[in-house]
Amino acid sequence: MVKKILNAASWLGLVQVMNVLSVSILSIVVIRHTDPVQVSAYIYAVFITDAVMSYTLLQISQRITLAKDDALFKQLFAYSVRFGAVNALLAALIVAGVMLFSDKTAESQTLSYVAWLTAGNLANYFAQVCFSNCDYTFDYKSFGISSALSNVLSLAIAVAVFAFGGGILSMVLRDVARGIILLGLSLYSTRALLSQLREVTPLCRKSRFAFFGFLMKRHMLKVIEVSNHRVPALMISTGKLTSLGQFGVAFQLISQIMNVLTIAGDRLAYAFFSRGDRESKLKYLAAVVGIYALAGLTIFLFGERLFVLIYGERWFDSASTFSYLGLYLFTHGTLVVVTNYLLTEQRFAGIYLSWAGWTTAFIACYFFDRSWPIVTYYLTASAASFVLVLSVLFMGRGHHRAPSLA
Repeated sequence: MVKKILNAASWLGLVQVMNVLSVSILSIVVIRHTDPVQVSAYIYAVFITDAVMSYTLLQISQRITLAKDDALFKQLFAYSVRFGAVNALLAALIVAGVMLFSDKTAESQTLSYVAWLTAGNLANYFAQVCFSNCDYTFDYKSFGISSALSNVLSLAIAVAVFAFGGGILSMVLRDVARGIILLGLSLYSTRALLSQLREVTPLCRKSRFAFFGFLMKRHMLKVIEVSNHRVPALMISTGKLTSLGQFGVAFQLISQIMNVLTIAGDRLAYAFFSRGDRESKLKYLAAVVGIYALAGLTIFLFGERLFVLIYGERWFDSASTFSYLGLYLFTHGTLVVVTNYLLTEQRFAGIYLSWAGWTTAFIACYFFDRSWPIVTYYLTASAASFVLVLSVLFMGRGHHRAPSLA
């Protein structure tokens, strides 16, 4: 299992490093040379699109990963392809409705960003469903190569667009191109599996109900997560794109750093927690939390100078926000990895309690003092959920008499 973990981590590491490089290189160049108003419009479109799509798209691939044998995996995969098509259509209709009934003051350019980003998200959605076979087999080679290639090609397209005066549009096209290219490569990689779908025995009614039940439980958590991390920024900014942009640029950089850390804390952790023994899982969990703590402390101490060095003096107001988000990286990263552990233990009640604590703390802070900077709400709310999820974890350890984390 250790060999599988290291092999999986190496390929997932390639995925995240290439993704971070392609996003960071482009965003640094574009943001440094683009008017903050245009950058803020892009950030607004990203937040809106992510929120709407996350509310409607179910995380099918995580359910497939829990398959215990090849026959069940193929059944789940075949059903997921059909189920995903209906889910994607629903998501597209909801996005169209949001655009149709959006505030009349919203610029048509911003709404076009939402439309393009929706197309990219849907392509990435189906790509992840196809690549769920990598989660099942623990062999991420095809996913790693495809993801790296899609990042390189989409970055090349974006750089060309920016060189010819495309401005912030280059970042939008990068997101869309990456999703479409990744989808094409995923279909090619899983062509043998896709060709077998007609021969697969359909899931029985009971299995379909269990499939949908798990998705709804997982989706409820996703809704809470998005309500915690996208909607608050949109609500607190109250239409002030500049305020949202200042926070969004700092949040984007911290997210890219967190994406690298999720190699160990999210996808790989979930796959390992689905198969490892309890003692190994808890040791792995402790190691990941330690990594998040070290990274968060480093950003808190040195993040402000690093941010100004990367984005320039124009974004100086976002530098202190970025350094404070180092604390958020630690608390939220811990919340994610512990959540993945609890998911595989089927302890949904504790997960909901922890994530709902984020929302409750945010609402309390919002009514206590609405003049706080956006980052203050995020720090307070993530700290509350961090305490709750650790409480749930240790209460479970006491109940199951699990080994020490040390």
